Amino acid sequence: MIPVFVINLPHREDKRLNIIHEFSDKNIFKTSIVAPIPHEIGAVSLWFTIQHIIQNLTPDGAL
Repeated sequence: MIPVFVINLPHREDKRLNIIHEFSDKNIFKTSIVAPIPHEIGAVSLWFTIQHIIQNLTPDGAL
């Protein structure tokens, strides 16, 4: 299976449901929805979240 990490704000339920729907019939992917790490600057939040995914949610810290 191919791991897919989707960063989604918790209050964006509509987007989360759409993500689940899009991947529901694709058995080749293992989809995980990850809440972003908060930061006042959106780009920094995104970067911190990507780092978190790579360091903590992937085997050996690498994809």
